[in-house]
Amino acid sequence: MTDRALLEHISRLPHARANFKQLVRELGAKGTKREELEAALMRLAARGDLIEIRPGHYTVTARSREYAVGRLNTHRDGYGFLISDRPIEGIVGDIFIPPESAERAMHGDRVVVRIVRIESGGRADGEIVKVLKRANPTVVGEFRIGRRGQFVVPQDDRIRRWIEIPEGMET
Repeated sequence: MTDRALLEHISRLPHARANFKQLVRELGAKGTKREELEAALMRLAARGDLIEIRPGHYTVTARSREYAVGRLNTHRDGYGFLISDRPIEGIVGDIFIPPESAERAMHGDRVVVRIVRIESGGRADGEIVKVLKRANPTVVGEFRIGRRGQFVVPQDDRIRRWIEIPEGMET
């Protein structure tokens, strides 16, 4: 079964949700087919097409008003906005991400956000559930050694946290 066919199958289910055991039963996946199903679910989750809401339970992000996938745009004051890959019914503009949640990712990262609240005007708030892909594998900054360890202080104002460098990795 292809990734696309699996995604379409889950999309047809109620609320576009399914669990692993249900999919094994419905698709008759035994032996190597079961392993292929597991690999396909992992690929789809890594791309952001599915989200594993709890172990073994999946939902299609494109059919959900509860989850959104997109690029995080952070502000130097700590908060951010999710620029969604697709328009979401009932939401106008980008999804606001408060500082507590925005610190889990960096500016430009591709993330999955759970929509926490939608106001009557269409504005939405959310929280980061998962980082799918880092935008910057390297960070430019100043290396500092202190009493509590070694850190890089990022040059980019939008990256608010210092990055800890483990002992022996400073070279």
